[in-house]
Amino acid sequence: MVENGIKWLKINEIASNRVNEILNQYSLIFGISKEDQSILNEIRSKANNGFIPNPDSLEEVAYEMNNPNILALAAFFHRELGRFLASLHLVERKYLKEIVGAYFEAISLLIVTLIINKNCNKLLTELIRTISELLLIIKKEQSDETMSMVRVLELIMSKLMMIGSINGERN
Repeated sequence: MVENGIKWLKINEIASNRVNEILNQYSLIFGISKEDQSILNEIRSKANNGFIPNPDSLEEVAYEMNNPNILALAAFFHRELGRFLASLHLVERKYLKEIVGAYFEAISLLIVTLIINKNCNKLLTELIRTISELLLIIKKEQSDETMSMVRVLELIMSKLMMIGSINGERN
C-alpha cells in the first residue's frame, strides 16, 4: 500500500503495540513541527489499521522533505523491524541477516541525524541503545562473522560513550 509517498507494511504486532511509543519518543527528542504533524498523524491513523511505514520509504520522504528529524523516525522504525525479527529469530532461528540489516540501517540513519543535529544527547542515547540491542542479539550467535561485527560495534560504542561523557561535561 502506498499513500502520500509512503509505502506501508501490514504488521499488526508492531502497529498495535509500538507505534505510539515510537512517536512519543520522537516527540520527546525533536518536538513536533507543523511539517511533522501531518506525517505523525498519518502514521497513527494507519497504525490503527495494523500498518507501519516502510522505513526505506519513510527515509525517501525525509530526503524529499529535507527533514533530518524524519530520518531519525525512519531509523526508529528500522530498529523496530529489527526487534520484531529478533523476536521471531528466538523461536525460528531465522532472519539474522535481516535483523542485522535493519539495525545497521537504523544505526547509519541515527549517525547522520546526530551529525546534523549537533550536540543532541537524547539522540546519542538512542544510537547507543540501538547498538547495544544489536550487540545483545549477535553476541549470542558466536560465529566468526558475528564476532567480527561485535568487535567493530564495541569499538564504535566505546567512542560514542566518550562523546557522551564529553557532552555531559559541557552541559
